[in-house]
Amino acid sequence: MRPLRPILLFSLLLAASAQIAAAAGSSAQPSEQAQPGSPARPGSPARVVAVYDFEEPANPFDVPADFFRAQSDPAAGIDRPGFPVFNEAAFDTAHARSGERSVRLPIVRGSVCLRLLPGAVPIFADADYSVSVAVRGTGLTHARFRLRARLLDEAGRAIDGAERAGQPVLPGDQWETHSLSVPGGRHPQAAFLQVDAELVQPEIYQTPTLDEHQVWPEDFSGAAWIDDLIITQLPRVVLEPDEPTGLFLAPDRPRVRLTVRDLVGDRLTMNLITRDHRGRVVDRQSSPIRSSPIPTAWSPRVDRLGWYRVTAELVSDGTRLTSADCTLVVLPPLPETAASRGDRGRFGLATAASEPALLGLLPTMGRSLRTDGITLGAWYEQLTADQVTQHAATLGRVLRSTEQTWSRPAATLARVPAVLRSELIVDPDDIIAALAPGPDVWGPLLEDTLESVGEVAQRWRLGPTPGLGPLGLARSDALADIRDQFASVVPGPLIELAWSPVYGFGPLETPNRIAGAAVAPPAGSGDAQARDAVERFIAAPIPEDRGLVLSFGSAAADVFAGTGAAGELVRRLVEAEAALLQDNPERDLPINLRYELLDPWAPLAKTDAVAPHPTLSAWRATIDRLEGRRVAADLGFVPGTRVYLLTPTDDDDTRGGALVAWNVRAQPEDAVIRLNLGDRAVTAVDIWGNRSDPIEPIREFVDSGRPIVTHRIELGTDPVFIENIDVELTQFVASIRLDNPIIQATPGPHGRLIELTNPWPVAIDGDMIIIEPAERLANGRSTGWDITPRVRRFAAGPGETITIPLELSFSRVEPSGRKPLLIDVALNSGPLQDRIRAASQMNIELEGIELDVRPIQSSDNEDLAVEVYVANTTEAPLDLTLIAAARGFARQNATVPELPPGSSVVRRFLFRGGVRSLAGQTVFIGVEDPARGGRLNETVQID
Repeated sequence: MRPLRPILLFSLLLAASAQIAAAAGSSAQPSEQAQPGSPARPGSPARVVAVYDFEEPANPFDVPADFFRAQSDPAAGIDRPGFPVFNEAAFDTAHARSGERSVRLPIVRGSVCLRLLPGAVPIFADADYSVSVAVRGTGLTHARFRLRARLLDEAGRAIDGAERAGQPVLPGDQWETHSLSVPGGRHPQAAFLQVDAELVQPEIYQTPTLDEHQVWPEDFSGAAWIDDLIITQLPRVVLEPDEPTGLFLAPDRPRVRLTVRDLVGDRLTMNLITRDHRGRVVDRQSSPIRSSPIPTAWSPRVDRLGWYRVTAELVSDGTRLTSADCTLVVLPPLPETAASRGDRGRFGLATAASEPALLGLLPTMGRSLRTDGITLGAWYEQLTADQVTQHAATLGRVLRSTEQTWSRPAATLARVPAVLRSELIVDPDDIIAALAPGPDVWGPLLEDTLESVGEVAQRWRLGPTPGLGPLGLARSDALADIRDQFASVVPGPLIELAWSPVYGFGPLETPNRIAGAAVAPPAGSGDAQARDAVERFIAAPIPEDRGLVLSFGSAAADVFAGTGAAGELVRRLVEAEAALLQDNPERDLPINLRYELLDPWAPLAKTDAVAPHPTLSAWRATIDRLEGRRVAADLGFVPGTRVYLLTPTDDDDTRGGALVAWNVRAQPEDAVIRLNLGDRAVTAVDIWGNRSDPIEPIREFVDSGRPIVTHRIELGTDPVFIENIDVELTQFVASIRLDNPIIQATPGPHGRLIELTNPWPVAIDGDMIIIEPAERLANGRSTGWDITPRVRRFAAGPGETITIPLELSFSRVEPSGRKPLLIDVALNSGPLQDRIRAASQMNIELEGIELDVRPIQSSDNEDLAVEVYVANTTEAPLDLTLIAAARGFARQNATVPELPPGSSVVRRFLFRGGVRSLAGQTVFIGVEDPARGGRLNETVQID
């Protein structure tokens, strides 16, 4: 028998469906009061609308009764590109999740679709539904399974904008359940639900990047099986923060509003669960709840600042029916003092949003976040000439808001609207090409915006994120023309280019009247991206009046990725500020550097509220720490950590200075600050603004009888700000440094200078005691270091910097790498009586030689080998000797004659039975350069 084809006339389709169901016994299991052999009707208050188990023992056809194959069929005049007629879904008995039969979706090439007949599943227009199905697959590499659902009107026609598609998934060889939610209430004419079960190739589920030139990979064999397709009516749950921005200022408690609409009438219980940024449950509340259009107010019990996800779970008879989420942020209260003049516009918000409701929230957000810079999207891809006037008016209202006084407002043209792109045949990102033809072409899409926004905003940013790069300046003449064209409407427009972070800034020196660049380091690309951009901008031959904007985006707004993005954001901000220190420590702002946070929220479904991202919470807390301060010194003497000193730019700032520190790669037990920060307790503030308990100073007495005062603070990967420090004392400790911390692993002594600056307004004098970089052995003997002199008297006037010479020698077996040089200072006259401990950092290396060592176990876990990698980075050949030594084993040597420049070798040393005999011990590895008399050493711990 020929397979069942789609019937074109809706009435005939319904009649055929009814006849098949009556004759064969439809697998759609009815709910209470439903007619046998049919899905549940809207008049039945059943939760489960339809269950298709695909058993249908009396069905004479090879597809389920309520379904048909939605494929191209030239014989029937049906054209559906990508779904060839020869891919035929059919019953199958090889696999079944329940019962004996399932439906197989095979592909030879192209895609395959099984579609529910129009009229098979009636629905309520304002009810929510869920579609779930069990899936398994085989032989698939590129193709994916997905569910699609659409709402149909009473005539069985698809309603525009009422279709949803599930996430494409690669089915494995075990049954897995996948589901798709279908919200109602948006289309009053909805009468039926239609579902597609598809196995689709990449050309169907992926977006092309090369238009018609795209070449798609494809599976030429394979299949998926589906079983137990269930359609369920869900209660509608809307959960939203009481404040549409999702931002709440402490000490006010956050509140959420919960609305439940249910057409079934079951007894319902609501579980409200609140989780913090680490996913830990911090509050759980349960209460019976009834269906009502009137929202119920809840207050999550949270006692710390930060970002929270609130989940409302709706339960009936112990079964979880549905849930809704919203996120909220508890921010520190607004300080009484305003931003300093130098910080006006330093921190801002940026958005590409076009929705009036979301844009209307920006003034309130700006006030709560203490950001006074703003960058608004003037163009978006779907913009049409009919929408320009309204969009321009919305942008103007945001900029003129009485709630927030914006500093340096800007508008951005990031994407070419589709109507203009098709007219000019340009890429979506090629803003300059779209503007080059002049106002006669782009006027209908921009002139109203120039007039409305240009009265307030002078700055206009051209280009997409992540930026144009040097190719964007290929038409420098066009840039000058564009500015002149804008100037006819906007007084003195400043053109800013969105610049790629992977390119240098040299091309910006071109005399094209560009005001500056905006760089958007991609989220997750590392802490150094922002600092690198600032350093390259400073080094480029760019006029001083041109500024740099760092535009930080947000990662995906889930709990764990959001937490990582928040920490990365704060580290990037501090590293960018530290780059300014390297340019000119005496100057407050060596360049015009500003920061903005791009779209740190997501629209909240079914409401006009937004879900703030964790980066937004960290942004506000960091502004509170960095405002009115600059990085003044790098105190990172503990290897693998970052410690920066922040000092106020205004002498009248009562907050004083602070430290900001975090662990980069040090072991947890080593990532500890031990500094004399003054005789007062200090406080650690995390990236969310939470303050620790007071951290009291620790006093340790040494042989002189005078105590050494230190504060001990453990560091994690997220930055921590340490407040209430003695800035002058911290500056004094920070100034005690070796002039050159790199020491060659060659015979000593090595001459160095210790530098010291007196930050106090009075003269000081005292004794400097240099402690060995390693503790003495248990018998009191030296570890091999010889430091001369160990004790030195000094004196320094107010603000004076002095140097103290010394000589360093160490054993030939001293391991290479970073080492702290501990220095104690006992002042005889000055502002302090306690003994001060400082630390400088040294690094032992042998120039031109790189050494890397790793242990390897044999397959039988008996023998141990140590693999040694040696590289020659000099410009001449090197004769080297490798040495390996371990307790209980004979010393081993290996020669490397005339290792060429730029080359490397690998040598392996074998220790028979070493896995057991050397467990918990170390193996010593050395590489000697006889020509220089140097030896680079490393030890490897055997676990």
